[in-house]
Amino acid sequence: MGDSKHHWVPQFYLKSWAVNGQLSTVDLATGSRYKKPVVNAAMELGFYAVPQHPDDPEVFEKLFSKLEGQAAAVLKAVADGAWPLDGDDREVLATFVTFQALRGPEQRQLMRDLQTDRVARETAAVAEMGAAAWFQDRFGLPIEEGQARRAWERATGHDEPPIRIDAQFHIEQIARLAEKALPYIALRRWKLIRFDEPALLTSDVPVSLDNPGRAHGRSGLLTARTLAYPLSRQAALVLGDYVPVRAKVEANAIARGRFDSLANGSTTDQEWMNARTVHSARTALFHHPDDVALVPNSAAELRSDAAVKVPADDGRMGE
Repeated sequence: MGDSKHHWVPQFYLKSWAVNGQLSTVDLATGSRYKKPVVNAAMELGFYAVPQHPDDPEVFEKLFSKLEGQAAAVLKAVADGAWPLDGDDREVLATFVTFQALRGPEQRQLMRDLQTDRVARETAAVAEMGAAAWFQDRFGLPIEEGQARRAWERATGHDEPPIRIDAQFHIEQIARLAEKALPYIALRRWKLIRFDEPALLTSDVPVSLDNPGRAHGRSGLLTARTLAYPLSRQAALVLGDYVPVRAKVEANAIARGRFDSLANGSTTDQEWMNARTVHSARTALFHHPDDVALVPNSAAELRSDAAVKVPADDGRMGE
């Protein structure tokens, strides 16, 4: 584990909610509220460090930092009034949103959960059919039962899981998933919602993939009906339905923002965005000190998945 502070939510982004480098923070587990320096928010020492890298254990953190620098310039342009974005800036923001959705510790925990579930299912299969039959069925390996049993026990021992979910594995998965997900981000109709007054919270998982109250649970990045991302206290990006394209010219038009739109935020939009932010958060909400009224009053409300109002729209915003 390295000694460098690796932020999975960039500092430049969180500074939009900070005063004198301090974020007002709400702990979702307890409901406690306190100030946290931006430099210590949404970070872990050495989170992206790969000690076994032959050249530089920090190489991936540096790559994330480069993307963040490009995204910071785009978000500043949006704050200054740019919309819709041109093709290059839109591509930068699409890449940034995709990586933001994949890079946090909640994704690493999801990988662990999936691995644990897979091991549990295969353990049940071994118990049912026998270890030798399992190796034969899965890998075509003829092996004696006792030897197969010992091999299985070594592979699933308590000291080390079959696949170690470390920084290297996570980064490999980010690269693999981002390649698949980026077209699903770029080929959506984007809507920028601007609010006249500060209206939005953010969190340690700022890209939300679904609405509170979904009957079938959380969506994946490729299957979410909508994605939403608070860009600042006064602007939110909503990515509507993925649009299957029938021709290259149509894909180019969507990817270059020809169908993107701008809206003035309503009270319902504000409630909807903030409810999504709370729902998506893992451990903490962040807000500007002047925006205390936007935060739910109790820990129970913070973790409530009660249905919220969905803005009237053309079907691309709500679910």
